[in-house]
Amino acid sequence: MMVTFPRRELLKGGAAAAVLAALAHLLPACRQRDAPASGGCGPAGEGALSPREHAILEAFADRIVPPGGAIAAGAQATGVARAIDRHLACHELPALVNQFRGALWLIELSGVLTGRLRRFTAMSLPERDGYLLGLCRSRLALRRRAFAGLKQACLFAFYSTPEAWSGIGYPGPLLDRATRGAGA
Repeated sequence: MMVTFPRRELLKGGAAAAVLAALAHLLPACRQRDAPASGGCGPAGEGALSPREHAILEAFADRIVPPGGAIAAGAQATGVARAIDRHLACHELPALVNQFRGALWLIELSGVLTGRLRRFTAMSLPERDGYLLGLCRSRLALRRRAFAGLKQACLFAFYSTPEAWSGIGYPGPLLDRATRGAGA
């Protein structure tokens, strides 16, 4: 049995592949231009991501964990992007950092594939929500995986904060509770 593809689907797939190939080609130039001033693992907040990549992550995290609801604090109030950035800087995993950066740039620049000719960080909040919904439902596995990976990182970082713990009724790590009780 021969499988046939409608011409429109073939053209869409070819256009998507061409844009992704162009993004992959531009990614090293974006990284070099936006390289962090000092990539370190310290309390001063230096991280593995460039300022531009950090801004993309902040915009993404803000839509994944918005303020309000059962847990009043959102991603910005709890420093989700900063925590992820520091975590990436503190671990000697350059392949992971490169994949994470690639996912951020894919989120930022692949709006062209959905007909939005603006960067993710330049969209309004409702546009960002619609765009992210499109990413998680995309037929392209690369886009779905980039969305899912970044979402998981944001949720992990958020639920690792004391602000989130109180919202879900978690008293905190047992060791911390023991030291708080001993110090009182």
